[in-house]
Amino acid sequence: ETYDFLVSSIFNSWKLKGGQEDAEYIAAAIMLTPVSGCLPHPLYTMLNGQRGSGKSKLLDLIGGKDPKFRLLESTIDIPASYTAAGTRKDANRCGLGLVLDEFEDTGDDRQSRTVREILIDLRALTSSPQSKITRGNAESKEVTEYIIKSMIWCCGIQYLRDEADISRFMQFESIRVEDHPHPHLNMDTIFGEETLLHFKRNISIGMYCHTPQLVTLINSLREHYNRTDVKDALAAHAGMAVPSRLLDSIVITSALVKLVGRDPHDYIRRVVKKNVGLIGRISSSTHTKDLLDQVLSARVEHKRPGADSRTTAIRTILADRTERFRLIDMDCGLSYTEYDDLDSAGNKKTIKVLVVMWPDVLQNILSKVPRFAREKAGRLKRMGDSSDIALKYNTVRKKVPSMKTLLRPGISSNDITLYDISELIDSWDLES
Repeated sequence: ETYDFLVSSIFNSWKLKGGQEDAEYIAAAIMLTPVSGCLPHPLYTMLNGQRGSGKSKLLDLIGGKDPKFRLLESTIDIPASYTAAGTRKDANRCGLGLVLDEFEDTGDDRQSRTVREILIDLRALTSSPQSKITRGNAESKEVTEYIIKSMIWCCGIQYLRDEADISRFMQFESIRVEDHPHPHLNMDTIFGEETLLHFKRNISIGMYCHTPQLVTLINSLREHYNRTDVKDALAAHAGMAVPSRLLDSIVITSALVKLVGRDPHDYIRRVVKKNVGLIGRISSSTHTKDLLDQVLSARVEHKRPGADSRTTAIRTILADRTERFRLIDMDCGLSYTEYDDLDSAGNKKTIKVLVVMWPDVLQNILSKVPRFAREKAGRLKRMGDSSDIALKYNTVRKKVPSMKTLLRPGISSNDITLYDISELIDSWDLES
């Protein structure tokens, strides 16, 4: 009943480019916000649209100041203005939803810089329930630690443009329609104040008793959609591969859809089909697979015993159990390491890591590739870090104490991407 009310309210009061499917996803994400601490990771939702399209009014349902039309109490109020430091402080150790209006990066103005800084703080939330941010001087012990674990809701005129963020947000476009009734007045006309108040209570507190069942459904659906054959079938349906981050957000909301008695698989297929434009933008803007493929296909000055050529492909070097550890000495901007970890079943596994030092790789490898030759090292790092197989620097550093010896002089953690190439290396080792 509550889910149907939300879907109907959004669909009938706003003009969304994706129509019914957009309304269904947004409604599910709203209902999941109060229990976001129980999700595998918070959801990122971005509302875009030109001025007067109603995007801010839609955001007001989630964190606005009008109590009559604010349907969700489990969010931090929308601030009139905000800074990265202030947002960090407001969201610290807070499980409420974070709601930000006029959230767009248009260039080098103050607001754009604030948005970029906040996005950096939020990126770790893509794959974990919370993000730890440390500010201050560790040596003098004047350190402030922030724990960010909020569901993210924001809106702006323009789409996000950084590759590291495009793949993290579900983005919806509201469309301006001349003479369209004010969304809130339309809701009031259709439902009335008493009905709005009734559902407001249900949305804010009604999910808690269903949380155990919801978590079970999420785990089951995530396991199903992690299967290769299921992903392939979905890719055939969409006409292209669905990025795993985007798919995971859709799958998490599908658990709510199943909880209310609807078919989650039909929902996933419809939402994916309606978002082929976003999927295309993610694919064309990141080039993450192409980027790594170009690095692996590059040749470096290295003559292998018995070979006629004085150069060798990076793939060939990595396929050799001994030579892969000598990459650091080949002056190409790459190095290789391994560390032991445990899989989900508690079994020991070896993680194979390719360290890519972008300033050196750009100069020595990618300068000859037209697609990437004019890129900046910082942009390449953001592209690399948005890959599904990119590892967090701090995670690897804890497992590999000698991490600094894997970096060339002048290279820091801000210049590198760490790729988990275990699957690739394991397949080569089996063949040999």
